[in-house]
Amino acid sequence: MSTAKTSRELDQLVYRTARREMGAGRTPTARDMARLCGCSASSIVRTAQRLGYGGWDHMRDSLLNGQPSEGMVNEGAREQIDATCELLLDHANDVLIVCGIGNGECAAEYFTNRLVDRGFLCMGYRQGTIEAQERLGRSGVMFVFNQSGIVLYDQCVLAQEHGFRVVALTSKPTSPVARAADISVHVKGNKTRPGIYEPDFYCARCIVLAELLCARLDELMG
Repeated sequence: MSTAKTSRELDQLVYRTARREMGAGRTPTARDMARLCGCSASSIVRTAQRLGYGGWDHMRDSLLNGQPSEGMVNEGAREQIDATCELLLDHANDVLIVCGIGNGECAAEYFTNRLVDRGFLCMGYRQGTIEAQERLGRSGVMFVFNQSGIVLYDQCVLAQEHGFRVVALTSKPTSPVARAADISVHVKGNKTRPGIYEPDFYCARCIVLAELLCARLDELMG
């Protein structure tokens, strides 16, 4: 059976390993990371580039300095992260619903697991989930991972009609989902154009942003 990792799995492994190593006071080289992650040094460099950095050295130095990758999200990301953390803490005893579609599904699942790890009552979105929570007398926050900012608009409106606050991560700040959200986070991405293949980093950047948010949340929670 093949043990080859998908690019998404490698993105997550490299990022987690980097955070662990740097948290222990080490500054690993690309070769060190390759040994720890079970891949080649060139794969480490490509992973860093997928996550929006210039290469491994740039990613390592940025993480050591607590800086997100250049171009990963817009300049207001730090304010949006802080606002989202405050919203999460305000609703620490409420239900959190995470909804993702297309390139956002993997990031939504990843973020759900990270919130559950921190003790939040968090679940994935399914049809009827919001109505069921209202019948139980619950409201809270819904996170929406929708790159185009179009497809999940109805879900955003439904959530707000039932008393939920909405945080949206889209690549289009003027989209219906972004405009409807209480907090809109702009995550840069690019769709492949006909005849020209361009890797789309929306999911990987959402995962990095989720890690930045969780790191900030940990600071605030002490």
